[in-house]
Amino acid sequence: MKKKGFTLIELIVVIAIIGVLAAMLVPAMMGYISKSKIMNSNGAANSVLKGANIAIVELSNRDYNYSLLDGNITVDAADIVACKDVIMSSVSRDSTNVNELRSILYASIYRYFTDVEELDEVSFQISNGECVGVGVLKGRYPGSAPIAIGIEDFQQVEETGTWDSDVALDYATGTTTP
Repeated sequence: MKKKGFTLIELIVVIAIIGVLAAMLVPAMMGYISKSKIMNSNGAANSVLKGANIAIVELSNRDYNYSLLDGNITVDAADIVACKDVIMSSVSRDSTNVNELRSILYASIYRYFTDVEELDEVSFQISNGECVGVGVLKGRYPGSAPIAIGIEDFQQVEETGTWDSDVALDYATGTTTP
């Protein structure tokens, strides 16, 4: 009676083939994972941009001095979430307190994008009554709007430094490119 089974050589060949295939596929799959996380962060930045612009329009329509918000703002997502219950009528229309106006802005961003709590930090630039750019950091993955960060840009900055929401904001506004 002849025993059936695989020889040691056959098993080694199969294991070697599996190893070669894994060596080719794993790096490609890691690239797809990074790309999807960056796309997700770009979507988050776009939502924050829209929420900020809605807030500025609301402030303008109700005659608040929204021009006090002009400039670059960097904030932790937790600070935005902390303002989620602020209502516009709780702040006087002739308020010159930038922190009060920011709390209205943050509340509007939260109402528009409740997933903001998934972000680590948010930076945005307000100029002439409009939010012109947003950079966010979600874990180690940046996102920006209106100019979205691509995987090549992400990798280029990763080689020379690290991303934060301010670097992503500079990218979003076209101030710098990687």
